[in-house]
Amino acid sequence: MNDSVLRRIAVLVRVSPQTGGSGGELHVSDVDTQREVPLEQSSFVLTLENEPRATFVRGQLKVLRDGTTFPIQSNVAFFELLKMLVDRAAGGR
Repeated sequence: MNDSVLRRIAVLVRVSPQTGGSGGELHVSDVDTQREVPLEQSSFVLTLENEPRATFVRGQLKVLRDGTTFPIQSNVAFFELLKMLVDRAAGGR
């Protein structure tokens, strides 16, 4: 078994709520270089769905520029973490 990693994509997503308002800022950085990644031309939508009693979530990444989609599958814990972050940002603790 080869333990070396040939390629890796790792991004840091930092969500900062605006004080005194309902808006916020989203910052994405390359984890390896710590440089911020501009998203204007590279925006995408992540969709995840969790079915009752399922131990996994399925969804897709859709690149907004051309509509290309890529399937995603993860565990329910990831879905619940993202839902908690979205709910907290929306004020729905």
